Amino acid sequence: MSDSEEYSSEESYEFEFEDENEEMVEEQVPDSDLENKYYYAKGLKDDSSSTAMKEFETIVSYEAESQEDFTWCFRACKQLIKLYYKNGSLDKVLSLIQHLTKLAPKVGSAYAEESIGRLLNHYSVSSDGGFVKKLYDIILTYIYNEDSPGASRIWLKIHVSKAAMLLEERNLDAAYELIKQIKAQLEESSENVQNAFSIECLALEIEYYSSLSVLENLSILQDLYRDSLNASTALTHPRIIGIIRECGGKVYFYLRNFEKARLEFYDSFKSYDEAGSLNKKRLLKYLTLCSLIAENEVNPFESQETQSYAQLPDYSDLIFMIKQYDELNLDGFDQAVAKIQKDDEFLGNDDIFHRATKLIKHNLRSKILVNLLKSYKSIRFQYILDMLHISQDELEHLVIHLSNQGRVSGISMDFFDNIIEVENTPTVPFPSQVHHSDIMNNINALGALNFGSSGSETRKVDEEGRHIFAKELLLGSTAASTYYGISHVTEWLQCLISAIPCRAKASMSQKDQIYFEQRAETAPDNVKINTEEKDNEATETENTTTRLSLLDWCREIRTWQKKVSAH
Repeated sequence: MSDSEEYSSEESYEFEFEDENEEMVEEQVPDSDLENKYYYAKGLKDDSSSTAMKEFETIVSYEAESQEDFTWCFRACKQLIKLYYKNGSLDKVLSLIQHLTKLAPKVGSAYAEESIGRLLNHYSVSSDGGFVKKLYDIILTYIYNEDSPGASRIWLKIHVSKAAMLLEERNLDAAYELIKQIKAQLEESSENVQNAFSIECLALEIEYYSSLSVLENLSILQDLYRDSLNASTALTHPRIIGIIRECGGKVYFYLRNFEKARLEFYDSFKSYDEAGSLNKKRLLKYLTLCSLIAENEVNPFESQETQSYAQLPDYSDLIFMIKQYDELNLDGFDQAVAKIQKDDEFLGNDDIFHRATKLIKHNLRSKILVNLLKSYKSIRFQYILDMLHISQDELEHLVIHLSNQGRVSGISMDFFDNIIEVENTPTVPFPSQVHHSDIMNNINALGALNFGSSGSETRKVDEEGRHIFAKELLLGSTAASTYYGISHVTEWLQCLISAIPCRAKASMSQKDQIYFEQRAETAPDNVKINTEEKDNEATETENTTTRLSLLDWCREIRTWQKKVSAH
C-alpha cells in the first residue's frame, strides 16, 4: 500500500469510528473535554465545514498540558489542514503545518513522523510549485531541529522530490548537486533506508544522464539500468519502473537491438500508464517506431492497452505513417514523416525519431525491392531508382545487402544494359561434389606448366612469379614461403563456400502475398512476370556472413585477377 493510500485509509478508519459512535456524538454537548470537542467538530464537517473549522481552531488554540491533550490538538490541526487545503487556502495550510511541527515533539516521535510523512505525500502532489517548495522548507526545518531516527527517511523523501522537480524544470546543474547529496546521505543511513531509497536515487541518475544525452552517456546508463534491475522489487512504484524500462529501451535502441528495445518500451508504457504519468504518451510513440524497425507484424495500436489511444489526435500522424508503411507507399511514408516533424514538437526534435525513421525507410525500401524481384524476371535499374528515390550505388549496396541476408537469390546485375535479372534456379557457384584433392591436383598441374620454354636454359627462374598463383590464392601476399598443402586448400575452399550467402527461406506474409498478386495483375505487357516464385517455404538456417565479408571477397578476387594478368 502506498503512502497516499495509507493516508486515505487513516481517514476512512476515522470516519468508520465516527459512524459507530454517531449517536453518542450527537447526544453530547461540547465541553472542556478535547476528545469530545474533536469528534463533535468532525461530525460537523459534512453539514457545515465552516462551523467545523471554528470548532477545530478552538481545539488547536487550547493550551494543552498533558500529552493526551497535545494529541487531540495535533489531530485537530491535521483536520484543519485538510479543510483549508480543500478550500484552496494554501497560505493558511502552510501556517497550520508549521504549527503542527511545533506540536509534533509533544505527541510521540513515531506518531508524529508517521503523520508528517503522510502529510508530505498527500500535499506534495499539488500543482502549485511554490506551495510545495515552502512545504518542504517547513518540514526540513522541523527535522533539522529534531534528532530522531526517522529524520533521515523524511529528509531523503523531500530531497528526492526536490531533485525530481529540478529535473522537470531542466535545472540540471542544481539537480546533479542534489543527487550527490542524496547519495552521500544514503551511505550514512541504515540498511532499511538504503533499500527504500536506492532505487529512487538510481532513477534520478537515469533521468539526469538521459536529459544530457543518451548516446554520449550510453555506458553510464547501461550500468545504471543493470543496477536498477537488481535493486527493484515487486513493491517499487510503477513510475520508477517506467523510468528504468525506458532507460533499457533507449540503451537497446542505440545498441541496435530493436526487438529488446520494443519490449522494454512496452513495459515502460504499461508502468507509466499504471502510475498515471503523461510520459506514457512518449513511450507509446517509441514503441510504435521500434515495432516498425523490428518488423513486428502486430500493430502497436491494436493491443488491449493501446486501443483507446488510436482515436486521439496526438497519434493520428503516427497511425497514418504505419498505414503508408504497410501499404509499401514510400512517397506517402515521406509525407507522413514530414508532417510529424512539422506538427509534433516532441518527435520533431527527438534523436530516436530521426534515427528510427531512417531505419524504417531502409526497411521499407528493402521490402519494396524484395517484392519487385519476386514479381519480375527482369527489371531496369532506372525503374527501381525512380521508385525508391536512391542512386545506383545505393541500389548496388541494397541488392548485395539483401543477397547477403538470403532474402533474394539468383540475382544478376547487368551493368551494360542496366538490368537486374532473376533466375528461377540460381547458378551454383561450386560443383556439388567438389573435393579438396581435385583442387590440389589442378594447382600442381598449373605449377608444373613451363611458361618460359622459349627462353634461355641458363636464365634464372623467378620463383616468386612462378608461384604467384598459389601464393596469392592460398597463402596471401604476406606469406613467408610458397609451400602449400591439403590443409591450405581445404581452408581456402571452406572460406569461399562460407562467403556465398545461403538463401533465407521464410513463409510469405499475408501483406507480401497481396502485394505480389497485385503486381502480377498490373504488370505491363513488356515486363516479364516471375510466376514460378514459390510461396510458403519452410524457414531455413539464417545466413552467417555479412555484406562487408562479401564485398571483401569480391575485392580479393579482383586484386588476384589483376596480379595474375600482370604476370
